[in-house]
Amino acid sequence: MLEIGAVGDTVTVEGSATLFETETSAAGQVLSGDQLLKIPVSQKRAIRIAGGVDYYNRSLEKAVASYNITHRFVHLMSYELPFGSGRQFFNKNRFANQVIGGWELTWTQTLQSGLPFNVGYSNSPNRYLPTGAQRPNILTDTAQAQVQNWGIGANRFPTSAQNPYLNIASFDYPAAFTVGNLGRNAFIGPGLNWTQLSIAKAWSFRERVRFQLRLDANNFPFKQPQYGNPNSTFDRGNPGAFARFTATRGSFSDIGTANSNMLLVLKASF
Repeated sequence: MLEIGAVGDTVTVEGSATLFETETSAAGQVLSGDQLLKIPVSQKRAIRIAGGVDYYNRSLEKAVASYNITHRFVHLMSYELPFGSGRQFFNKNRFANQVIGGWELTWTQTLQSGLPFNVGYSNSPNRYLPTGAQRPNILTDTAQAQVQNWGIGANRFPTSAQNPYLNIASFDYPAAFTVGNLGRNAFIGPGLNWTQLSIAKAWSFRERVRFQLRLDANNFPFKQPQYGNPNSTFDRGNPGAFARFTATRGSFSDIGTANSNMLLVLKASF
């Protein structure tokens, strides 16, 4: 099944702001083995903010929205373990069936693009007009400014030991009383690679009462740090802090949490 969302819808949301949104997705199901595969292929949401820092160059404000996720892949597979009544192993013992039979294992893998972010500046020696957002000049194109095949390096701490996500040499302070030529949300942060595992079993009593025991594991069994966006304040006097990472994304059990954790859930339905 192929689902294609609206392409090229443009609506006015405030003043001269415009919204452009496209989305393409595909979903498929494999009946044998209870496997489900869903692949939202790509999506893009762009918005132009009314006003801006340069009234003679409004294109600096037209960029992807801050919540835009260009690519997202979600794979979900469930597998009934071969134990208990009607299964390959331990299928003749009623007690064994109640204890180890009927368990279902679910694996969910999420891969997605990072979120857009702005680059600002501080401690410039020049004076500027009060124009709102302050963004630096970019001396190269954005592809050269972003480190290709980036990896954080051997040491995450101290942050100055990390490999920078952006090339600081690609930026400079604007001249006095001018605005920078760097556009809004010009860069995309690190992507997400997140694994979830779940094992569950249900027991039924009489006709109306049902219990389910489930163990959920997030970012498990292979713990991977999921970084938020880097420090994006250009400061020529503090180059060791620019484009380094000080935080990971997600809270305790939210999607993208950087910590491995397990949740034991008992659910009763009647």
